[in-house]
Amino acid sequence: MTFLALLLTAIAGLVAHWYKRYCRRQTEATFKDYMLSYKKQTIASVTSVVAAIATLYAASDSVELAGQTLSTAFLAGYVGDSALNKGPGE
Repeated sequence: MTFLALLLTAIAGLVAHWYKRYCRRQTEATFKDYMLSYKKQTIASVTSVVAAIATLYAASDSVELAGQTLSTAFLAGYVGDSALNKGPGE
């Protein structure tokens, strides 16, 4: 259950990154179109986010849903998407 909560928080970070780009008019795409436009980059982004959450979960003896842990999960999603989910020329 803790792993699922961390994963959902990371996905919220991924969505937040898309929303930031959408609000700044860096993309006109809906979230679905944004994720499906460049499949290689999306797969890399989502896979790295899942790997980061799995590492976060496995690295600690007792993962608690403290604010710091959830913040780390959120930032893993946000930064993972920011670094890896870019189209050609971006």
